[in-house]
Amino acid sequence: MRNHRTRAAGPYAFLVVLLLTTGCNITAHVRHPTGADHAMAKNVQLVGRFGGPLLSVAVQGNYAYAGFSFEFAVVDIGDPAQPRRVGYLPLATNAIALSEELAYVGGRDGLSVVAINDPFQPKILGWLATAAAVTDVAQAGSIVYLLDGINGLSIVDVRHPTLPQRLSTLLVSTQPEGLAVAGNHLYVATYEGLFVIDVADPHHP
Repeated sequence: MRNHRTRAAGPYAFLVVLLLTTGCNITAHVRHPTGADHAMAKNVQLVGRFGGPLLSVAVQGNYAYAGFSFEFAVVDIGDPAQPRRVGYLPLATNAIALSEELAYVGGRDGLSVVAINDPFQPKILGWLATAAAVTDVAQAGSIVYLLDGINGLSIVDVRHPTLPQRLSTLLVSTQPEGLAVAGNHLYVATYEGLFVIDVADPHHP
């Protein structure tokens, strides 16, 4: 049996050597689970890196807002090859949504409204408690949508950043993972599937 395997490996070993010596790109295509071939991009390259165990990131202008389990960081990405932290808050950050001069930050036990008009000195303006860790945040106008594992969906009025007000909740799932808002509909990803929620009336989703 051992000899049979050794002989059978011969043609494959020769093929690998041939590909390597001729300079062929053996990773030019990837087989998709559906069976289709997909070409890999050849012009994608890593140009910069900012280290750490990030949980989330959002970008606006020349700044990236990075979420760690222990920190909200403002990173200058004006030079993509050399990203550098210019400001931070000791704020656990699972999810981030941006709106001009404000960042809506979902953490272990609530939603923080953070002023980011000065990237060197972000400030917490307001806070709203949640029953569990926030898993995702989305914003549209004066409304913020957030997910946690107990309340499910919370709809929050942020017209007054210092006093965010919860308008309603909806238990979509005990394991909500992600959300996106488009018009009057909210799309919530959970372990049970995708839920589409009418949020035209934020008091009664």
